[in-house]
Parts: sequence; C-alpha cells; structure tokens
Amino acid sequence: MGSNLRSSSLPNETIQEIVYLIGTLKQNVIWKFEGDLTDVPPNLMISKWIPQSDILAHPNVIMFISHCGMGGTTEAVYYGVPVVGIAIYADQFLNLKKLSSFGMAVEIPFQQFSGKSLGTAIDIILQDPKYNKNAKIRSRIMKDRVMEPLDEAVYWVEYVIRHNGASHLKSSVGSLTWYQLYLLDVILVIFAIPYILFLLIRYTIRISSLKHKN
Repeated sequence: MGSNLRSSSLPNETIQEIVYLIGTLKQNVIWKFEGDLTDVPPNLMISKWIPQSDILAHPNVIMFISHCGMGGTTEAVYYGVPVVGIAIYADQFLNLKKLSSFGMAVEIPFQQFSGKSLGTAIDIILQDPKYNKNAKIRSRIMKDRVMEPLDEAVYWVEYVIRHNGASHLKSSVGSLTWYQLYLLDVILVIFAIPYILFLLIRYTIRISSLKHKN
C-alpha cells in the first residue's frame, strides 16, 4: 500500500481474505508486506521491501495492485502494466482517475476494499484484454520521445555549463525583494481596499448627516 500506509496495518480479517484470494489464483503474486504471515499459499511471495520498478519491467507481470502514488503510477504507465487502484489520500485519487481514463485501471474505493472487491477487480482485468492493450498503448506514447531521458539530462547539464550557469533560464523568483517574497505587498492591498471603502462609507454618511441638519 506504499510507504505511508502499510499493508500490515490492514484489519486482520482483510489480510486473511487477501491471502485466501491469492491462494485461489493461478498466477504467482509478490506482496510487499511488512509483517509476518502464516499459512502462506505456495504462489505467494512476501517481502518487506521489493524492487518495484524492476518487477514492473518484467514482461511476465500482468497486473499491479497499487495505492497509485506518483512513483507507482508513472512506472505502471511506463512499463504498460494494468492497475487495480486503491487510492487513499492526496494526489492518489487524481492519479487513479487518470489511469482509469486511459482505460488501464480498475478502481476500488478504500472504504469498500476487501478480499471480495479485490477479487472482482482482479477478475475484470484478467478477463478483459482491453486493460492490457490500453496500458501498452499508454506506454508507447510515454516512451515516444525526441531523445532518451538520460541523453536529455546530459544535454541540459552540458547546456548549463556552456552558458556559464544559464542565468537566462533562472526564475525571477530568486530576485524578489523581501516584502514581495513574504507577499506583504499583496497583504497590504487586501487590507487597504476594505479600509478605504470603510472610510468612504463613513465620509458619505457624515456628509449626508450634515446636509440633513442644515
């Protein structure tokens, strides 16, 4: 489930449901699990840490069950692996929605996450080839670049060296004055406008009162 929410923190009942579900599958499963489990089925490998990118790069991987953090989402698209997504917070919801819009992911709301809902999502991806097909399409799109990422990184490092630091590419944020940096000028305007309006209203009321007295 990622580095912030550990799989071992799931309710014990849910963990047992997942273990049972995996035991019914024909495929081998690798599960990043931070605790110890007993009665593990022969097709399940458990590890407290796994080289996620290397595993997703393997051609035999057919599915990725993920909370859809930015790293896992990017790797799933790059390697063209369909996703069963269980978003939990922050950018994960947007990442999962994006994968779903690509037609390469099945969503499970975290509140509904269980062995049964996971099994249903797995079956959908296994039985419908469109998820794998769409994942491969997105992978080809992502990899279709003018140059390889490493070559591009080398180019820009050398570019900065050739142009003595490339100051023309630096953001103007670095030259802000102290009051601009802390948005004091903006804060001043925000408070000044209602204060000026207050003075105008008070002046108008005072003038109106004087006219009535006269």
